[in-house]
Amino acid sequence: MEYSPKNVMMSCFYLGAKIDEFNVSIDEFVINLKSDITKSNSETISSFEPQIILKLWYQLTIHLPNISSIRRTLNRNEKKFIVKFRFGEMRSHAKDFFKKVLFGDVILFYPPAQIALTVLKYALHMLDKTNDLLKDQLLNKMLGINGSRKATMF
Repeated sequence: MEYSPKNVMMSCFYLGAKIDEFNVSIDEFVINLKSDITKSNSETISSFEPQIILKLWYQLTIHLPNISSIRRTLNRNEKKFIVKFRFGEMRSHAKDFFKKVLFGDVILFYPPAQIALTVLKYALHMLDKTNDLLKDQLLNKMLGINGSRKATMF
């Protein structure tokens, strides 16, 4: 069966647009095409997408973030924040947490920044310090809100 090169090209461009954390819906993609038939284009692209993936022997590869990227995030947070606790105290607890993380799928599901924040929260918990220290720092640095004031969300 013969396929129109234009339709195959549109489907390939759509597949390319969905890669690397740039998720675009098919409706948004079709609006940007210079064709007047948006419904027809979205149906064509949707029907060609699995065929193109099959023909290209598409393989999903998950790139595992290494622990050093999580440590970099922690070090960046240490330099950026003026915190009321010492990161040095928390290093042993952070290492314990990293060992636990390596036994599971956590690093596949969460980005290094979220894991680093979890490490901070875990270490504060292990040191019997309140989580308000971390919350106050984040509110103060990111939103410019003093810890004693209440944050109002719209």
